[in-house]
Amino acid sequence: MTTATSLRLFGVCAVVAVLSLVRYAPEVTVFDPAAGFGYAVARVPDLKQQLADPAGWESHPSQPVALRWRLLPPTVGHLLHMRWRSYFAVPLIGAAILLMLTVAWTYEETRSVGWAALTGTLVTTSSWFFVSTGWLGQFDAFYLLGVMAVVFAPSSLAVWAACTLAPWCDERFLLILPACLCLRWARSALAERRRSLLVAGVGIAPYVALRLWAVAQGDGSIGSHLASQEAELRGYLPHLPLGWWMGFRAGWALIGIGIVAAAGALPRGGRLLLALSLFAGLAAIAVLAWDVSRSIAVLLPFLVHGAIVLRQRWPDAGWKPVAAAAALNLLIPASHVVEFSQIHLFSLWARIL
Repeated sequence: MTTATSLRLFGVCAVVAVLSLVRYAPEVTVFDPAAGFGYAVARVPDLKQQLADPAGWESHPSQPVALRWRLLPPTVGHLLHMRWRSYFAVPLIGAAILLMLTVAWTYEETRSVGWAALTGTLVTTSSWFFVSTGWLGQFDAFYLLGVMAVVFAPSSLAVWAACTLAPWCDERFLLILPACLCLRWARSALAERRRSLLVAGVGIAPYVALRLWAVAQGDGSIGSHLASQEAELRGYLPHLPLGWWMGFRAGWALIGIGIVAAAGALPRGGRLLLALSLFAGLAAIAVLAWDVSRSIAVLLPFLVHGAIVLRQRWPDAGWKPVAAAAALNLLIPASHVVEFSQIHLFSLWARIL
């Protein structure tokens, strides 16, 4: 990739990020967290305490225990002696890195800056971007970076690093990992499929082994989380369709294309494994996470794959559905769906006026 192309792609990232931030302006910033309320700032006290003492921190009784094993961000922040404002800015850096890599990977496979721009627009008008830029201390971009690397990174070392580090940012990585490996297999040769499975297994082994050891030693975080979720499950499950829709909105068309294309590239056994891993992963996420519009972001690789497939198979006309989906995502309403609540997002102009 030439320097001129890199600069163009950097410009693409800046433009699509600004478009999303203007159209769906975040309510909270790291500079003035007191202006926010509700879910966007709910974990701020716990996050500050966790930053001060990652190993010894214990969740407040009124807060979920989901943060207990998400130790990578606070540990790095603690070792770097970060102040809390700097720490809460790290998710913005993660969002920028994820966006730039996604645009770069899309360009590498499509050789079209325009196609990368349209895909980038769909990426920045998805729920993970709204959460990363509008909720404090949500490190979703980093586990999603791991998810994307499992599918699109050309290096086995990058896949290993993703599988080693991403679970320590969010356990949702493990729940969608089998489906992402199936997508990687659909995009690669047989030898690569075997190697990626081995690399992924070696990568996640330390995290899985430590969690199992902790359970054997009496760690009750899993049980506590399941108990809290069971109490709320019947209430928020009816909101699941709306929440999942708000995760990508028009981008779901590309996700469907990505899933169908992946299934078509796999043998019969692979198609069955893809279907089972998607069903099991999404079902587990639906049960374990009440922030439903946020959690469905795990399907981001399938959206990007769908956009790439359209370029590869229909280079002359495939841009039309991608452009239509990108335009719709900038026009139609968006919101967070959390538990029993729908939190609408408004444009910068609406907030100013």
